[in-house]
Amino acid sequence: MQSFEFVMILVSIVIGLGVAELLGMLARILRNEARGGSLHTLWIIAVLLTLVQIFWAEWQLQFRSDWSLLELIIFLAPAFLLFLAASLLCPRTAEPMPLDAYFLERRKPFYLVLLAFLLSASIESWVFLDRAGAYDIVSAADGVRAALMIMCIALVLSSTRRVHLWGALIWIVTVVGFAMRFTFSLSRMSPSG
Repeated sequence: MQSFEFVMILVSIVIGLGVAELLGMLARILRNEARGGSLHTLWIIAVLLTLVQIFWAEWQLQFRSDWSLLELIIFLAPAFLLFLAASLLCPRTAEPMPLDAYFLERRKPFYLVLLAFLLSASIESWVFLDRAGAYDIVSAADGVRAALMIMCIALVLSSTRRVHLWGALIWIVTVVGFAMRFTFSLSRMSPSG
C-alpha cells in the first residue's frame, strides 16, 4: 500500500460519514419524519456535491510519497470541516420540523464551518500545489474560494430566505464549475508536476 492510499483511507471514511449524514436526512424527509424545504434541500445538495468533489480532488496528490504529520492534518482538515457542515444540516430530533426555519435559525455555525472549509482548502492548495508548480491553478482557485468566503460572511449576516436560496444556488454552480475547470485538470497532473 502506498502512503497516499493509507492517508486516503481516513479521508474516505470521513467523507463517507458526511455523505451518510446527508442521505440519511434526505431519507427522513422522504419518510415525512422532517418537513423539507427548498432552502435546506439545496444546501444538502450543495454539501453533498462538495463532499464528492473534494474526494475527487484529493486524488491529485496520488503521487506524493512523503507525508509529515502537519501535512496530514492540512490534508484532512477540509474533509473534517465538510463532515461538520453536513452534520449541522441534520437535526437530531424525533419530531418533524420545518427544515428551512431550522436552517435559518442555525445558519451562523453552518456558514462559519463552510468559511473554515474554504480557508482550509486554500491552505491545502498552497501547501501541496504550490510545491507542484501549479501556481496558475492555485491562484484561480483561490479567487473562487475568496468570493465564496465573502458570500459566507454575507450569509451569516443575512436572515432573508431568498438571499440564502441564491447562496445555495451559487455554491452549487461554483462547485460544479470548479470541478469541471480545476479538478479535472489537476487529476491529469503527472508525477513530475
